[in-house]
Amino acid sequence: MSTRTRTIRLLMLALAIAILVTCCSEQGPSINTLAWPTEGWQRSAPEAQGMDSDRLADMLASIKEQDYAIDSVTIVRDGYLVLDASKYPFQPDSRHIIHSCTKSIVSILMGIAIDEGYISGVDARIYDLF
Repeated sequence: MSTRTRTIRLLMLALAIAILVTCCSEQGPSINTLAWPTEGWQRSAPEAQGMDSDRLADMLASIKEQDYAIDSVTIVRDGYLVLDASKYPFQPDSRHIIHSCTKSIVSILMGIAIDEGYISGVDARIYDLF
C-alpha cells in the first residue's frame, strides 16, 4: 500500500472519529445500564444512546458520495449496536483487510486497563499479565 493511500485512510478514520465524537451527548447512560457482555449485540436506536441519527446518516452519505475507502462502519455505544452499515459489495459478515489496526485497538484496551487499575502502567511487563 502506498504512503498516499495510508495517509488518506488515516485521514478518513480521523474524520469518522471526529464526526462520531460530535454525535455523542456529553453524558450517556450510566455504567449500570450497560448491555454487555452478552452472546450477541443488543441493538438500539442512536438517540437512545445519546447519538444523533441524522448526523450518522450524513456521515454514511458522505462516505458514499466521496467514495472513501471505507468498507463498513460499525458503532457500538455503551454495549449497544447503534450502527452497522456496509458499502457494496461488502456484507455484514465480510472479512476486511485491516493491516495494523489491531495495534491501535490493543493500545486503546491497554489504556483502559491502566485507567481501570488492572495494569500498573505502560512499563508493566507482558509476561506479568499472563
